Amino acid sequence: MDNFNSAGAGFWSENLAGNPSVVGGNFTFGDMITVIFEDGAGNQTQVTDPIIHFDNIGESSNNVQNSAEVTLGNGLTWSRIGGTDDFLATSTTVRDGGAGSTPGIFANGYSTQSTQNDIDGSAAGSLQINGTVSTFTLTFPMAEPTAGARDFIEIIVSTCKQLDYDNDGTPNFLDVDSDNDGCPDAIEGSANYDFNSIDENFALTAAINGTGIPGGTSQTVGTSQDETQQSDECSECYPSHPSYVDSDGDTIADFCDLDDDNDGILDIDEMQVQACGFYPSLSFSGATLESGTALSSGAVYRFSNVTTNIDALVTIVSSTPNPGITTIDDDSSNIANFQPILGADNSSVEFDFQFVTTTTSTVVEIPQFYMTAIDVDGDSGAAREFIELDITSSSVHTTETPSDLAIYPSAIGTLFRGPLQTAPGIDVNATNVMFTARYSQTGEFKMRIGADPTSNVNRLFSMNFDPCTYDIYANPTNSDLLLQVLDTDNDGTPDHLDNDSDNDGCPDALEGDAGLVYADLNTNGTINASVNDNGIPIATNVGTAGAGISGQDDVSSTNNAIQAAECNACDSSSSLFTDNDNDGIGDVCDLDDDNDGILDIDELDCSPGFVSLGQTFTNIDTGTNGGTTSATLSNIYTYNGVDVVTATYELQGSSTWSSGGVSSANNGGISGDYINTQPNNTDFPNGDVAVYTYTFSEPVYNVEFKFGGLDNADRADFLANNGAVISPVTLTNITLPVGAFSISGQTVISSASSGNSPSNAIQVSIAGPVREISITVGKQDGVAGNVTMQFYELEYCLGKDTDADNIPDYLDKDSDNDGCPDALEGDAGLVYANLNPDGSINAAVNDNGIPIATNVGTVGAGTTGQDDVSSTNSAVQAAECDLCNSSSSFFLIMIMMEYQMLVI
Repeated sequence: MDNFNSAGAGFWSENLAGNPSVVGGNFTFGDMITVIFEDGAGNQTQVTDPIIHFDNIGESSNNVQNSAEVTLGNGLTWSRIGGTDDFLATSTTVRDGGAGSTPGIFANGYSTQSTQNDIDGSAAGSLQINGTVSTFTLTFPMAEPTAGARDFIEIIVSTCKQLDYDNDGTPNFLDVDSDNDGCPDAIEGSANYDFNSIDENFALTAAINGTGIPGGTSQTVGTSQDETQQSDECSECYPSHPSYVDSDGDTIADFCDLDDDNDGILDIDEMQVQACGFYPSLSFSGATLESGTALSSGAVYRFSNVTTNIDALVTIVSSTPNPGITTIDDDSSNIANFQPILGADNSSVEFDFQFVTTTTSTVVEIPQFYMTAIDVDGDSGAAREFIELDITSSSVHTTETPSDLAIYPSAIGTLFRGPLQTAPGIDVNATNVMFTARYSQTGEFKMRIGADPTSNVNRLFSMNFDPCTYDIYANPTNSDLLLQVLDTDNDGTPDHLDNDSDNDGCPDALEGDAGLVYADLNTNGTINASVNDNGIPIATNVGTAGAGISGQDDVSSTNNAIQAAECNACDSSSSLFTDNDNDGIGDVCDLDDDNDGILDIDELDCSPGFVSLGQTFTNIDTGTNGGTTSATLSNIYTYNGVDVVTATYELQGSSTWSSGGVSSANNGGISGDYINTQPNNTDFPNGDVAVYTYTFSEPVYNVEFKFGGLDNADRADFLANNGAVISPVTLTNITLPVGAFSISGQTVISSASSGNSPSNAIQVSIAGPVREISITVGKQDGVAGNVTMQFYELEYCLGKDTDADNIPDYLDKDSDNDGCPDALEGDAGLVYANLNPDGSINAAVNDNGIPIATNVGTVGAGTTGQDDVSSTNSAVQAAECDLCNSSSSFFLIMIMMEYQMLVI
């Protein structure tokens, strides 16, 4: 062996001039050498793309250059990456390009040392073997045409040991997750990339430079080879993570937020602790082909009675290749499990699961169930199984601690990938290769199975739907998975995300024990306060700063029969409480707010009957003949200068307009025109709904209207407000059949058979004041069909101010400012002696705030008062106020005063 040519700088892909060769000498034509790569312990190991550097290929024989035809064996190939002009390489050979044709005359300056030019020296250069190898052979036959018997060649082999940190068979430089910790290497490097910087294959999306480096600058390994650490960007708490959700907008992701709706009641307290046996155990066996070609894309299988009165329809959505499975469900063992078998040379199959009423295709939701994937492992060769589910948050799944599974966000939701090693088999005790997912209020879900790369043996997958399998985990990553996800009002928003869980109109934040008031809240019902590190509002008696984990206890947030005192404007402890006449009865519940004996309703300007819609319009006019366009009506239901200034009709979720859309109509059973609405594809609990909002131009009172066409699982929720103040809504049945409906708080659900108004109708009453009314409608539990409803026969009252003193008549004790108290201008025959100095009646009041006086109010819950005679007519005074009228109690006093003056 000798050194490389010290004057050969630039001949090789790296500067090796003067370096000692590793292999070299006189190779007799026909010789062969074998190079084996070993680690420090002498074990054969693999390397990738090793580079062979050659020097001094070629000599001179009989004044003509000659050369060996160095040949690469083992079926390998190489690529030329540098060399002298005469370094002539093919995919498997290399030689001196001048051998047999170019003179090699020493007397004329030829040298056996390598030179750049063919004419005056031998060849040198570098070749890269393509691929991963642990050994290779080189043979040295004579290049043709040439002469001589040998060639003196120097060789240096350059390579790096191939690393495979997670021993998954994929070297680190080809592995996008070298430590198999579920965090892509691109993010775990030192360059601060996040999920926005990579594609669906976890490769950086930055432009590649001329040397193949994304962004032009390489990064160090960071934590990419340390499974005990993950980059912060791989946490679901990080905003760029695909699974990042922040329901309450407090910048603390739901995954890390202990109070996802900022009502101060912790999420764990808005769920219910249950034993595993509380939930249904689903059984998948005896599949029958419903439609399509067996085992192929598009095939639909029915699994009967997976739970009581419910079947499952399982569709093969896609398959690579097609078909990709050999069995839809292997019932030879674990009969209740769903066990498809993936074929030997197949990669993945996607399934869609729908739960339907037995023997039908009508989708129904299961309130809560669990799926455990068992034996997600590898084949101890090249393949690792994976299962992908349409879940996006770690809060709904668990693995063991520690686990051999890697978890990644994916196109469907979340991908769970097994290790390379083979587990013992379908064994629920092998929790290191299991995961469990929770589904709530679910009628449909998706799953994809596969082996990556493909396996040389069939892969059996096993999914168990027994919730008690969860109890086998020794140290589950999610200890709260068995909590029952509650949706008290069944509106599709679970309690821990719902700011009014029982839909009673009182925000949950006020129905805890912290003593909060409306001033502490935002308009959406969340607590108006900064949050701590765990997303809990820092408010009096609620959360504390830093990493505090306490909140307020729940009192009545799930009981619509009980409201917090703060929500009751009739309760003197409420910040909403006002009592204009200081009789102890809050104005909202007081039928006579100024204690003049004339009821408020008689001091309002009320429509004499049903207010006319005032417009006609079609679904074409409103743009709702199908599609999802929102509609807005303006200036409808006008009375005495006030109207519904806007009425909006919006769709949410997957709902659409049916051909009926939003239109006006009439029929003989209804007085005047009504508004007909017809969305479809609704699913109230899933959030696929229509929302109708009626906004008055000013606050109105004693609002009443009818809402009909409630049939076939229609649901309607009603809310009303006057700005920040909630206005209670009362629902009363009119024509819904007995036993075919339920009214709970401000919600009505109907199971009546088909029928439009005036059939299947309720009356909606709102005492007010109210400025806005919102109605949310949809089919309950995803029942198919149009939601055809009618809004009709609206009545309302206006506040009036007869004397224009900015005090409405129902609060004004002299409404016409004629100097005669209203209490005396009614028909009860009251006199000044019955009044307080401010003009109110000097008497106790009944439960409804009506003074208990002769010809006025009665004790208890009486609702009668005195009739008005002239309280709004300044030209007419009650006789009691006319001192010259002999019937006035002041008449005799005036006579006596005059007599006394005469005597004096």
